[in-house]
Parts: sequence; structure tokens; C-alpha cells
Amino acid sequence: MGTFPQLRRIVTDGLFNRRGSYSIDISGERIERIVPLDRPTATELVAEADTLDARGKLVLPGFIDSHCHTLASARYLLQTDLFGVSSLDEMVERIRSAPQFAADFVLAGRLDRMRLPESSRTAIRATLDAAFPDEPPRMGSIEGHSSWLNGAAWERLKVDELAQSLGLPAEELAAMRESGIVHGKLGEALSEALYST
Repeated sequence: MGTFPQLRRIVTDGLFNRRGSYSIDISGERIERIVPLDRPTATELVAEADTLDARGKLVLPGFIDSHCHTLASARYLLQTDLFGVSSLDEMVERIRSAPQFAADFVLAGRLDRMRLPESSRTAIRATLDAAFPDEPPRMGSIEGHSSWLNGAAWERLKVDELAQSLGLPAEELAAMRESGIVHGKLGEALSEALYST
């Protein structure tokens, strides 16, 4: 913001993860609000002297949130690292061969499903069920906000009950159960529960 001391607004059609045109209203160095715009209004606003025309450009938030995940980082040291796995067979073998596999609850992390063949990305839950019918593995995604569970882990962690306590809609829970991918507020609550597992 330092180069635009009089800036009051940014008009963009490339706001991160949103479609359409938006006005990002600014007060000092803070974003006050983000307002959707129709095309004629966007064109009018960019003519104003205190407005930056960022149409056709990607606008991202300032990545200035300084924090660390101390407990999560420590937990990574205690679980099987799946970083770099490029097939479901390799995923299963890495889990089976890890010293942590003998633990009561199998934790693995840093799985990047985009490294898997596209046809395998939807078969993670089925693979976990087939490879570990009695063990309850939980595999965290590399982005840290979702994880995969097999049926044994789903039951052991009482995911249905946790979802009900959070008021998660039944259809959303059903989709997560089918895919084995837990995310959103349920995923966050599950991560918290796993700290004591």
C-alpha cells in the first residue's frame, strides 16, 4: 500500500478463488470490505483517481500471517511421511514398512494426491480399506487441512458423532464418508482429537 497512499479501492476480476468483478474497499492499510460489481459499475469505478484498475490481473491477499504449527510439526516427526509418493502401491508399502505401523493408531502425513495418477486419486479410501481392513490409518494431506480415513479409522475416531456435534449436514458427511476425505470444520475438529490419540 505504500506506493498508493491515496488508494481507496482496487477493482479486479481476478480475485483469488472468486469469479466476476469485485471492488476491494480499503481504509488506510486494511481491507474494509469486498463487494461484487457488475461490469458497468466496475468501468465507472476504475475512472476514479483513488482506484487501482487490476482487471485482468490476479489479486492475492498479503501473505503476512506469521504463525507456526509447533504441535503439528512435532506430530509429523511421529508419523509416516508420505511426501513424494507417486502411486497407491507405494503409499501402502511406505505405511506398512514404517516403524510407526506397529502403533495402536497409524498416522501418516504429507500425502500430495496430485502426484498420484489421476485415475488413482479417487481410490485412496478403497485402497486403505483393502490394505488395512483392521488397522485405522489416518493420512493427512500435504496442505494440512484434509485427511483420508478408512472404515476402521472412521469408526475408531467416531467421526459420525463428531460431525453430528458440529451440526454438519448429512449429505456433506455422506460425501466425506464415501470418499474417505475429511475436511472443513470436521477435518479441523478431527485433527484436534488426534492430538490426544
